[in-house]
Amino acid sequence: LFIFGIDGLGGEHSGEIVVSSNGERIVLPLLVRVLEKTPKLSVEIDVPESFRDISPNEEILFGYQIFNVGNLRNFDVVIYYYVLDANGNKLFEEHETAAIDTRASFIKKIKVPNLEGNYTIVVSGEYNNKEIASDSAEFSVLQKILRHCLARL
Repeated sequence: LFIFGIDGLGGEHSGEIVVSSNGERIVLPLLVRVLEKTPKLSVEIDVPESFRDISPNEEILFGYQIFNVGNLRNFDVVIYYYVLDANGNKLFEEHETAAIDTRASFIKKIKVPNLEGNYTIVVSGEYNNKEIASDSAEFSVLQKILRHCLARL
C-alpha cells in the first residue's frame, strides 16, 4: 500500500489488521509505505537560431520551460540564470522565484559579455536550497563583420 503523505511523515509503518467474525479472529500483518511529496522538475532551454551568434554587448533572448514531473503541486522554485565562459567561469548570475504547478514557460533576456568567444547559458531550478533540475545551451559572441560572413556560408 502506497500513500502520499505530508512532508516529514514519510517512511514505512507497520501494524496489524484484525478481523473478527463468528468467533474467529484473523490477524493480518500490515506494512504501509508513506511517500513524501517531493518536487521533481525538468528544465528545457530553447535559444532561437537568430540568437546563437550575437554581437558584443547585445542581449540574448531565450525561452525555457519547467515541467513538474513529481507528486508535489503548487510550490515555489528559485530559478538561477548563469552565463559561463569556455573555462566554466561565471560571468553572469541572476535569480528569481516562480510558482510551479504542472508546467511553466518563460522568456528571458540577458546582456552578453563584450568579449568574443563561446559561452554557455544555464538555467537551474532549486527547491529548499537543492538543485533539482538544470539545462544549458551554447551561444557565441562574434563581431558583426564575422557574423555577416558566417551568415553567407
